[in-house]
Amino acid sequence: MRKRPEKKPSFIDYNPVSALRLRYVYLDGSPRSYERQVHDPGDDGVFGSAPVCARKTLIHWPAQQHGTEGTPLAENNNGVAYRRDHNAELRWAVEEYISDKTAGLLEPVIEYSKSDSSAALRLNCGYIKLGGDWLELEAGKDENWLGLGYRGAVTLSNNAKNFTQVKLSSPEPFLVKYIGTMKYTLIASRFEKTVTNGEERQPWFYALKLSVKPTDNLEIGFNLCG
Repeated sequence: MRKRPEKKPSFIDYNPVSALRLRYVYLDGSPRSYERQVHDPGDDGVFGSAPVCARKTLIHWPAQQHGTEGTPLAENNNGVAYRRDHNAELRWAVEEYISDKTAGLLEPVIEYSKSDSSAALRLNCGYIKLGGDWLELEAGKDENWLGLGYRGAVTLSNNAKNFTQVKLSSPEPFLVKYIGTMKYTLIASRFEKTVTNGEERQPWFYALKLSVKPTDNLEIGFNLCG
């Protein structure tokens, strides 16, 4: 939970500015929109996932595809989408520790866009963590990296805003006899309510990641989400 755990506090410690970032972005042009009708054989959806029985019985219907380019070349930005013209962003983090088993963080962000002369203050991250080493419990609003490396995908991506969650994980690898070094993450959350085509939805979300490294030159991973 700390960059230098050997410097753990005896009781309470805090850092009012543990991270600080000021960013200016100027965009010229409009992002591409992917709102369009697409061919949907057998009610597959945009990516195609209908069972074989459905493909045999359903007629080929058009389906509405949703999507936008977001902010080009500003990937993995916790849901901050810069608009046309001048944009500015200021975010900072405040950390607090109670002994070496409890940690908390608040990271507010101020966003400004000249396109509509708007400014907004929102909470980017805010959580509390208990434990450490091979077992840690986290509750609050935070980001997650369950994909391949820093970008979370093979191509550039604009990830969504951080969401409120409960997470059980191992911050540090731990050794299991006869198996090797392991790490795991288990996440549970419920997203905000949305209305699409008149239908209100508030889906549940879960994710599981397990990594096993039996030797220094071999690592096996397993991801599951839904």
